[in-house]
Amino acid sequence: MTSVSDKVHNWLGVAPLNFHWIDEPPYHTTRRVAIRKKHPDVDKLEGVEPLTKWLVTAVVIQQFIVAYFMREQPWWVILLTAYCWGGTWNHSLFLVIHEISHNLLFEIPILNTVFLFVANLPIPVPMSMSFQKYHRLHHIYLNTFEMDPDLPTQFEGRFFVGPIRKLIWLILQPLTYTIRPLFQQPIPLTRAELIQWAVQFSVDALVVYFWGWTPLVYLFLATLLGGSLHPMSGHYIAEHYEWAKGYETYSYYGPLNWLGWNVGFHNEHHDFPRVPFTKLPALKKLAPEYYDNLPFHSSWVALMVRFIVDPELNPFARRVRIPKGKESIAAEMTAAARNRDDEGEE
Repeated sequence: MTSVSDKVHNWLGVAPLNFHWIDEPPYHTTRRVAIRKKHPDVDKLEGVEPLTKWLVTAVVIQQFIVAYFMREQPWWVILLTAYCWGGTWNHSLFLVIHEISHNLLFEIPILNTVFLFVANLPIPVPMSMSFQKYHRLHHIYLNTFEMDPDLPTQFEGRFFVGPIRKLIWLILQPLTYTIRPLFQQPIPLTRAELIQWAVQFSVDALVVYFWGWTPLVYLFLATLLGGSLHPMSGHYIAEHYEWAKGYETYSYYGPLNWLGWNVGFHNEHHDFPRVPFTKLPALKKLAPEYYDNLPFHSSWVALMVRFIVDPELNPFARRVRIPKGKESIAAEMTAAARNRDDEGEE
């Protein structure tokens, strides 16, 4: 199928007033059952990937080495390196945290937790344990209103419209993506999160004590810049926004998968979360009749540009399920949004 990024689009549409409300089960479960029935060998792809721990260790070490050499560099070198190098690899670490959160490094769960700590070390803010907690909800309640922490808030959908505001929204992704779940689905802190805070802030303090503040500032800038208007950040909006009518999950088949631990194989990942990144391409190859006919992305950068300039796209461009017992909420919220829109025109 033609890449979503390469299609010719109608630029005369209007921004959605609210989510695209749907009343249908997630097709990932249905497709998983069908693939298992037709291709029972898919079970052989599931399990841990021993190589990942060595790659994670190498990335973490090189990030600290580069941070050390930033100690006496001019500010413009620090900024440029933080965006081009540090931002790329810190975002890569965030994506491998996603991989580890599915316990795909070790058979023993506690060892996966240890590597969630390790992968987070060059990211000065402790987030991997919290991410794992909320990411489980994302898989269980994919695109379900008030239950999937990945869904934008009503404020985001109403406020971030038009090219300038959508550009700002993309820049703010490190904040909105991190803070949003804490307000939408607050979950009590776990012991593991508290331990990680102690470990991470201790490492931050050691960096400052032995190397000074500049290396820590560099790592913090790398985290912010790598998560905002950066080529790697295209995956935030690539995965579940409605780029083609009728589809809620999209894969990306492009070169940045080499740095992103194949997170671009997102349909495949949601179908089989227990398949490690090294084997996701094999999953697609095993069942081409289920994946080759789906719309996909070929460029994360092109998606960010289209999101900014296409009036039919904003944070509301999501197919969202209505939880049982709240069937009337979709109509009420859409009507309220339409009324606000009408009042604004008067």
